[in-house]
Amino acid sequence: MPVREEIEAVMKIAMRETYIPLATVSSVGEPHIRPFRVARLLEDRRTIIIPAIRGGKTANNLKNNPRAAILVIDRDEMKGYNIEGDAEYIEGEHSPYITLARKFMPDYPVKAVFKLRVRKIYNATPGQNAGKRVNL
Repeated sequence: MPVREEIEAVMKIAMRETYIPLATVSSVGEPHIRPFRVARLLEDRRTIIIPAIRGGKTANNLKNNPRAAILVIDRDEMKGYNIEGDAEYIEGEHSPYITLARKFMPDYPVKAVFKLRVRKIYNATPGQNAGKRVNL
């Protein structure tokens, strides 16, 4: 599912004001949430990359279950979106995703990226549409 410009705008506000939480699930069903400072929507508008120093528990969870989600919010406008999809942890000096992440984060020691392929987007804005799927 492509990410609309209005959702990308909220994503940029979330990065500027706070963190973007990435949620995964362990092999035994335990939830795990880790905050990230940066996430970038790629040109295909269906892929989001999140630079990382190391993978840790988040990367291990994705090996067993690729399902993941991020939450982006604009606190001032009381607007938000839950972006769900399949994610993977990518390492390696020659990965084009890592090269790209280093370009937009030159002062950050990027060693890997989490790549989220967007499948569904839900409204996380309070009100009557909260929890409803966002359509194209």
